[in-house]
Amino acid sequence: MINRLSDLPIAPTASEATQPSGLRKVAQEFESLLLTEVFKAMRQTVPEGMGTGGAANEFFQDMFDSHIANEASDNGLGLADALIEQLGGSSGEPTAHGTALLSDGNWTLPLDQTNSRPNPMQRFGALRPGERPSDCGAGHCGLDLAAETGLPVHVVRDGVIEAISHDPDSPGGLSVTVRHQGKHGAVLSRYFHLDEVRSGLTAGSAVSRGEELGKVGQTGTSAHGSHLHWELIEALPSGERRFIDPEHWLSSWKKPIKTAI
Repeated sequence: MINRLSDLPIAPTASEATQPSGLRKVAQEFESLLLTEVFKAMRQTVPEGMGTGGAANEFFQDMFDSHIANEASDNGLGLADALIEQLGGSSGEPTAHGTALLSDGNWTLPLDQTNSRPNPMQRFGALRPGERPSDCGAGHCGLDLAAETGLPVHVVRDGVIEAISHDPDSPGGLSVTVRHQGKHGAVLSRYFHLDEVRSGLTAGSAVSRGEELGKVGQTGTSAHGSHLHWELIEALPSGERRFIDPEHWLSSWKKPIKTAI
């Protein structure tokens, strides 16, 4: 039972809180520890004689409490998300539901290959001028993948096209936005600076994982060299949209599956 502040689990340190890839894990562990203490406190209210008693029983009750707390935290009660927000670490981090969707094994990479690994200025959260969403770190809301003009760009998951820009002189140039629906929300993928958008695609069109959306290019006023600017955005049931760091997911996704058009 929590009787004083020192009984509370230790909060993540500042250095842990500033690591995007580990922040959600730290926050969920903290949430799980808090829930475990809550369960222990609840057990203190049970009248004596209702349990079997004994050290062994207490040990297994503690194990059960810990397991239930871990499950509850993994499924997302909102405490971890609130902690991330308070630590200023929402940048690039999806909610628990977004994480489940992004890691369900049904995603592929947007390109067959790139010329190099992203440098610091190509990464999510890199410094960009002007007013930018707060969840994009210092301004860059996506990941720039250097690639030759004309290389096919693939949709990363089954979905529905939400928007297409055919204006090569807009900041993002020719672009496609695809909505990937999940059980508790959706994730959008966006593809900018395309050299061309595949003929026949329109808003509302269904697309399949690995299907070609267009070709890599350098259209748009913000393009510097041939590359794909690629974004992931979590669309929450509340209507809020939150940018996600795409680089975190690249290592676990598969190479594109060629889909007949």
